[in-house]
Amino acid sequence: MSRDLHLQVNRSGGWRTALTFDMDGVDVEAIQVAAANLVVLADPAGNTKLRLATADGMQRALIRWDAKGGWQDA
Repeated sequence: MSRDLHLQVNRSGGWRTALTFDMDGVDVEAIQVAAANLVVLADPAGNTKLRLATADGMQRALIRWDAKGGWQDA
């Protein structure tokens, strides 16, 4: 059984799913590092936020990222 997560992005307004992945099939920490690096390069002003959320109807945030604080538990 897969345990899917959404990598979601929020620049202004609602959360948007950038990709969905099976947390047991990938290196989640590597995804977090890559996503944060991409956002820092694409938005040097630091307005964009990230989160990993459950890929079910609830989309419960498990961890959040912003330029000021980095990755933190939700």
